[in-house]
Amino acid sequence: MEFFLNEILEDQAVRDLMIADPEGLKEQAKALADQFAQTGDCEVPEGGMLPLFVYAYALNNALALHEKRGIPHEISVAIFKDVNLWIGNHIVQFGTPGIKVFSWLKFHLRGELYRLGRLQFRPVKTNRAPEGEWVFETHVPQGEPLDEQACLDSFARAKPFFAQYFPEVDAKYFDCNSWLLNPNHAYVMGENSNVVKFMRLWELRSINCKGKSSGTITRVFGFGATREDLPNLPEKTTMQRKVKAFLLAGGDLSDTYGVRRVDESL
Repeated sequence: MEFFLNEILEDQAVRDLMIADPEGLKEQAKALADQFAQTGDCEVPEGGMLPLFVYAYALNNALALHEKRGIPHEISVAIFKDVNLWIGNHIVQFGTPGIKVFSWLKFHLRGELYRLGRLQFRPVKTNRAPEGEWVFETHVPQGEPLDEQACLDSFARAKPFFAQYFPEVDAKYFDCNSWLLNPNHAYVMGENSNVVKFMRLWELRSINCKGKSSGTITRVFGFGATREDLPNLPEKTTMQRKVKAFLLAGGDLSDTYGVRRVDESL
């Protein structure tokens, strides 16, 4: 757990709590982390400190997977630090440290997800995109401005990175399924907004209206916010005010799927 405590975890209060381990979670977490190292999976509760302990112990094996491929240490640290965002979200939502997204963090522990600048990429086999099974599934971590040039720089880094460290991957497309890609953002935020500039980088394919804008509501108003809460949700930012008004008027900002050619980013 030293690697996690010394190089990854950023919240000193959470660090002190994990060292003290008042709930006696370490032994259970070690066993689950060993199971994850052997099988690539384990079952933990979604929420609380136990999954955070499991992540901390499992990181040593994840780091070894990176080192086996020769991935630079700083790139490993960059993706493993993603956990700090989720610790913060847990504190905001529940008032206590922990993580509620161990199912997402499994990609980190399996050595499948990498942060290259502003964006995160995961090579996956899929039939969603044309011309081949492999795509670079693209994710946008919270916490920083969605600067267009920073995103373009991330796209440009992806092909040589995966060509060097994952030579078995031959992806011709990036793909992304996100609230950020909904075309209605052009009406809500305007063409000069970072969200719309990011959306314009993609060839949009489909909108999942079944989601009822839940991804947008969660990301704009905070984890735990639902469509039923919409009339009472905060209007502290310009985005919150515009999104709330648009949705209350019957608009839709559901997750949207898009693709982008890898060669377009070179």
